[in-house]
Amino acid sequence: MVASTGGVSLEEPAVSPDGQKIAYSRLISGVRQVCLANIDGTSEEVMTTSGSAHANHDPAWWPDGSKLIICRTNAYGAGDAIITVNVNNIDDIIYRKTELQGLGYASYFDAVYLTYFASNGNKMRIYKVNNENSDNVTDLGSIEADPAGNYDFYTPRVSPDGTKIAFASTVSSESLPLREIMVMNSDGTGVRRLTSRTAGHYDNYRPSWSPDGAWVAFYSNLQGDVTGETYDIYKVHINGTGETNVTNNSFPDINPNWD
Repeated sequence: MVASTGGVSLEEPAVSPDGQKIAYSRLISGVRQVCLANIDGTSEEVMTTSGSAHANHDPAWWPDGSKLIICRTNAYGAGDAIITVNVNNIDDIIYRKTELQGLGYASYFDAVYLTYFASNGNKMRIYKVNNENSDNVTDLGSIEADPAGNYDFYTPRVSPDGTKIAFASTVSSESLPLREIMVMNSDGTGVRRLTSRTAGHYDNYRPSWSPDGAWVAFYSNLQGDVTGETYDIYKVHINGTGETNVTNNSFPDINPNWD
């Protein structure tokens, strides 16, 4: 686990396939950059060098560990870009998307799935990057949220086998319309809830799949924090049972990454 130090928040950790390195994002001189360090936190390298017009975030490893895939967000509304960063710190923009905002991804053995979600939560779009050719980006199509407002899409993540998508969703029917963790088939059918709260203040966010696809980790303020400063990591089985509080600290534990 990557710990925040010196008041600097280290976010979106991603462990390398060999378990020796960890990538994450943090603010450097007011700009979010992606960094790389040994698994014990030593020998940090800054992997991106963009200026104040961009934010770099959500690193994901190429399955062979040779490079990182990173989201670069343009602060001035010109859309997001998917970039690759090699060990020599060369940025290579491989795809741009201007219609949607927000990018999350998960790296697996045969492909890297990238899931955009609209800033208002009403749409997601899924892409697949071919391992053998970083220029080959396949658009797998978009999925619309429920027009009746029963669910929307935030921080969607594709399952390891590519058949399901976990996401955070607001639940308008509840007295506190914050977010629950939900799952559906990759074609948008079979939407169901994995978490369910009928009372109290809560906000469940940013699901992350276990390698075998049986569990989903997420962060939440279910422990009673009503102002949002203290979040902890939870996990729940894909059948909606076995919800477990993994961490319980006085400081925020966010953005789980199950490697």
